[in-house]
Amino acid sequence: MKLAFCYLIFLLTVFSYAQKITVLDSLSHKSIEDVYVVLNDSIVLTTNDLGVISLNKYKNISKLKFTHLNYHTKEYKINNLNDTVFLKQKENTLENIVIEGNKRKKRKQKKITYVHPIKGFLPYGSGEVRPLQNYIHAVYIPAKYIDSSLKIKNIVFKRTLKKSKTWPPFTVLLMTVDSTTNLPYQIIYKDSVFPDNKEQYKTLKVPVLDDIKTPKNGLYVVVDIYKKEYYLKNDLYNNTIPFFKVARLKKHSGFRQFYIDKRRLKPTWIEPLYSQEGIQTFNFGIELIED
Repeated sequence: MKLAFCYLIFLLTVFSYAQKITVLDSLSHKSIEDVYVVLNDSIVLTTNDLGVISLNKYKNISKLKFTHLNYHTKEYKINNLNDTVFLKQKENTLENIVIEGNKRKKRKQKKITYVHPIKGFLPYGSGEVRPLQNYIHAVYIPAKYIDSSLKIKNIVFKRTLKKSKTWPPFTVLLMTVDSTTNLPYQIIYKDSVFPDNKEQYKTLKVPVLDDIKTPKNGLYVVVDIYKKEYYLKNDLYNNTIPFFKVARLKKHSGFRQFYIDKRRLKPTWIEPLYSQEGIQTFNFGIELIED
């Protein structure tokens, strides 16, 4: 009898976890809209204008990840989850004014450098392209454009808003350069990007939260596009798979673009002809700041 009672209590505990979860700012306790909540690394929900998501439709949830471009990501196992989740805002390191008592003191603005391959917009079309599905796309940034005394603050992506108005999720990586082949080598940073699906900004900045030093022989900015089925399943395809602006290259700039077809048994990096001839690449860039 005791065993049955304990089992009943266990079941009630399992099924009584919050069917509705509210996401709040850790300081202001205000609700946070458009937080992406990833269930079991596969299902994506977004909080409404009250910061609420409902789990009523979903079973066998083991973990949840809460992510927003302006907040630090949090991940919970289902048995450690409360009905309220607090997210901490990412710090703004570029604040120029410090208030001390009644006096205002100006703080020296930190040096920011934006490294990108743009010379001018393409003379045809809209100047932006949808990356191929099931592919990984990489843009090489040569060392000569990177000040080694600076650290990487943001990974930067651009678009024109002519093809699509919002930014669906994707994965971004920073990779070192193989000294022999000059191809992408080791991952030094990886992040899942879940932009605010109501924003229509042309420039998307993904903060690099780790202290990443710029490799001496350059680096690769790499984008991994999810399968079309992922966007369809999560009702994101109407926003379209991400489009990225393409950039014309300066003569002998050294920027290059590569891709991998993940469907192949032995995928290898391939450089398209327009990159080999130094014509264009995706406009993937980085923003550097003083340490």
